[in-house]
Amino acid sequence: MTITIKRTAVGHEFFQTLVAPVVYFDHWAVRRFAEEREVQDRFVRALHRAGGTLLVSLTNFGEFSAMTDRRQAVEAEEFLDRVLPSLYIADFGADPGFLQAQGRPGPRPENLLFRQMAEEWDANGNRISTRTLIVNSVDQRHIVQPAFQELKTGVAAVVNAIRTDPVRVAFARMDRIAEGATFRDVLQNALLRDFMLDQNAAFSENDAMDFNHAMGACVSSDIVLLDASWVHKVREADRRLQAANATRHRLPRAFSQREIDMFLDALEALQPNDGKQLPVLIRV
Repeated sequence: MTITIKRTAVGHEFFQTLVAPVVYFDHWAVRRFAEEREVQDRFVRALHRAGGTLLVSLTNFGEFSAMTDRRQAVEAEEFLDRVLPSLYIADFGADPGFLQAQGRPGPRPENLLFRQMAEEWDANGNRISTRTLIVNSVDQRHIVQPAFQELKTGVAAVVNAIRTDPVRVAFARMDRIAEGATFRDVLQNALLRDFMLDQNAAFSENDAMDFNHAMGACVSSDIVLLDASWVHKVREADRRLQAANATRHRLPRAFSQREIDMFLDALEALQPNDGKQLPVLIRV
């Protein structure tokens, strides 16, 4: 169980724990599995059978602020409620162990949405629910969208600085890894290699969000659903990292929208963890 509640003398404490196998969904995947009951049923059964975790990020929720159909937000919440308690909400930028090399994802991350879910416990009849988390992003888009736009602009600026760094570009052209580079440095360079080699290639704010999804997922997950172009980048990065002996760990298995059946087959093939709190591999 990944989300748990502990009774204390002054009330209740809420904890979330990443339990292997970890599955990560890009925004499109949350929407598709919310809308299509057949694949949703297969996924929920397989995830609960495996005893694993669906990892979602604050980026997922921010992207819902661009939607205008409230019904889709409600469907997404209903889907995530079916996944519960096998859910982990992460802030890839602020929570330790994701984009930050230091630390590991803790049981009580202080991100806004997990706190909100805990605070809604009483209103939801003393049960954990994602109700209102996504709907609020839609209803309050006038607040959420400017904040999310600021995040997109900031991430895009950081990533563009990385992809244009002369030293990184030089190593990309030589297809070599700089001495002393951390795993996250190596992973960043591998995922951005195409953009480094072609400095004229456009790198949009949407590309920056896709990169954010891929980086956070690659350091923490076993199976991921991403946009097709980033699935290719993850697979190619894994090949390069293995060939260079840059890490003893494989990157997660990545699947695109056209590979939903393959993704579900892979998840269904996993052996159940029998309820054990298996340690999650955080690649370092």
